[in-house]
Amino acid sequence: MASEIVACAGCGRLFPYEPGKTRCVACVDEYMAHVDRVHESIEFGDAVTIDDIAAHTGLTPDEIRNIIEDFPSLRRVVDTRAICSRCHRRMAQMGAEFCLDCRLELHKEFSRAVEALERKAKPAAYTPKVPQRASGVVSAMEEKRRLENTRRLSPTPKGRYSG
Repeated sequence: MASEIVACAGCGRLFPYEPGKTRCVACVDEYMAHVDRVHESIEFGDAVTIDDIAAHTGLTPDEIRNIIEDFPSLRRVVDTRAICSRCHRRMAQMGAEFCLDCRLELHKEFSRAVEALERKAKPAAYTPKVPQRASGVVSAMEEKRRLENTRRLSPTPKGRYSG
C-alpha cells in the first residue's frame, strides 16, 4: 500500500500524509513550544499586549497573532488592539487599524471626494419615453381599451366563487 508524501507547510520537509496535518512532527513540536512560551509569558510575566508577549518570548508579533488566532482562550486574555496608524494617539478599533475618530474623519473625507467627482462627471442625457398619441378615433379607442384592461385587473374572475 503506497502512502502519500507531502511537503511541510512550515519547513518544506517531506513527511507521510495524515488527514488534517499540514506540518511535520518537528514543526508541530516547535509550534507547541512557542505556544507554551506565550502561555508562560501571560501567566507569569503579566504580559497583556502582543508587544509585551513579544518582548518576553522573543517571538515576532505576527507569530504571536497566529498563536492567538489558533487558541480562543488566549483571545479573551490578550489585548490584540493596536495603536491607530493615522493619529498614533488612541487605540485602534477591533479588527481595524484606525481609531473611531480617524475612521469617522476618513469617512467624511471619502464622501467629500465622491461629491467632488460627481460634480465633475457629466450627467447622462435623459430622454423620457413619450407615449405615441393615437391619430384616429379607432386607434384611440383601442389604446384606451388596452390601458383600461390593465387598470382594472382582477385576480379572481367574477362569479366564480359565488355560492
